[in-house]
Amino acid sequence: MKKLLFSIVALSMILGAGTVPVDAAGGRVPIYEVPWTIDSPGSYYLSRDLTGSSGSALITIASDDVTLDLAGHSIRRTDAGGDVIASSGNRTNIEILNGRIAGGFKGIFLRNLAGASFDVILSKLTVSGTAGDGVHLEGAFEVIVPMSVRIDGLSVVDAGGRGIAVGWAHLGVIQNNVVHNATLDGIVVEYSGGVTVADNNSSRNGGDGIDILSSTGMRVDRNHASFNGDYGIYFTGRLEAPRSPSRFT
Repeated sequence: MKKLLFSIVALSMILGAGTVPVDAAGGRVPIYEVPWTIDSPGSYYLSRDLTGSSGSALITIASDDVTLDLAGHSIRRTDAGGDVIASSGNRTNIEILNGRIAGGFKGIFLRNLAGASFDVILSKLTVSGTAGDGVHLEGAFEVIVPMSVRIDGLSVVDAGGRGIAVGWAHLGVIQNNVVHNATLDGIVVEYSGGVTVADNNSSRNGGDGIDILSSTGMRVDRNHASFNGDYGIYFTGRLEAPRSPSRFT
């Protein structure tokens, strides 16, 4: 009987070798170390606080249709050599929520330059201490495609660049966010249309509190911008886009 039990345990260990544990309750995949690459659609969550400094990003999203739940945990990068969470390739349908992101060059850097649909939801996050932008989302350059962005309930503090930067979006909502003490502008929406910017608090940033640049069909409502280095809220009309996206990036 003991030999049989030992054989069953050994076989189980062999079959389980190299697999990623899954939360049976919800079919979610735990992320328990960094760097980590998400290369399959699905739901992922942090199983503990994580700290690291290697790789192009601590978590790389290399698949469409991904939900990343920080589950109340923190992920912190101790160097500015790369981003904390970033996409690889042109990805869509990404949701990141519920936790703390610190350090790195950009806290969250997601882009889709393929001229295809680009849907992103960011909610209930704290982003702090980045060397560059706290949050940076970028759609296809000079291509009018569905880019639906929802940035809701973020706190972005002490960004070395801009707090929240969104470019080439064509639908979306940026609301209920607090951006404080960015070196440059607090919230920037550029070359976009049909985006609502509402109920945000942008204060003590080195540049403007909120910038709406070269965009049309925007709604800007009930925001609070105070003690910024330049304008509280600054608008420009629709302008011809530049020949390269370097101004935004």
